[in-house]
Amino acid sequence: MIECIYHVIEPDSPLPRHWLMPDELQYLDGVSSKRQYEFCYGRALVRSYLCTQRQIPFHDVIISLPTGTAPELSVAGLDYPLSISHSGNAIGVAIGVAIGVVIGGAISADQAVGLDIERMKKRRYLSDFYKQFGIFKEVPKSLVDFYQTWTAGEAYSKLSGTPLLQVLAEPLPTQLLTEHRQLDDIMLCLCYRKPANINWHLIAQLPDR
Repeated sequence: MIECIYHVIEPDSPLPRHWLMPDELQYLDGVSSKRQYEFCYGRALVRSYLCTQRQIPFHDVIISLPTGTAPELSVAGLDYPLSISHSGNAIGVAIGVAIGVVIGGAISADQAVGLDIERMKKRRYLSDFYKQFGIFKEVPKSLVDFYQTWTAGEAYSKLSGTPLLQVLAEPLPTQLLTEHRQLDDIMLCLCYRKPANINWHLIAQLPDR
């Protein structure tokens, strides 16, 4: 089972610091305002979901600090697949709830998840992307068509750890599994390798602890 949780931050919303650990709060104070919102809300979505919906104790949900690689999630000592994405004031996270039990201390490649979220912006010449990037098998027929392909590429880059430009240079693997969700001008794409039940949750407001 994969849980996808997403949230649109309202203007002037306070940072949900109450969902962060002490080391995360320390990290938060050393980054830009934009990065604070991305960092704080992404982790708040993960921890609030696991604590309120899965009854996991707050201090059992450990998310690694940024190191230049994807964040790692540990729940009560077990590692679980995690992917966090943000675009403007839209934040999304994907958690492999049932498929991520660790064997030998590491998540296998077929258990990984990749999530991308994008605010769709008007593109004047979609044919230019077809000419430039091999991921497009044909000229996108619409803006939605373009973003479905683009978010799939971004999500697969996160899933596989392959650099994005390398992913965009060729068609995606045919055996790859993807699922999209659209909310107004927001496009989300989940990328995964093994069949799984996918649950999508739009969180209107983050809960209190």
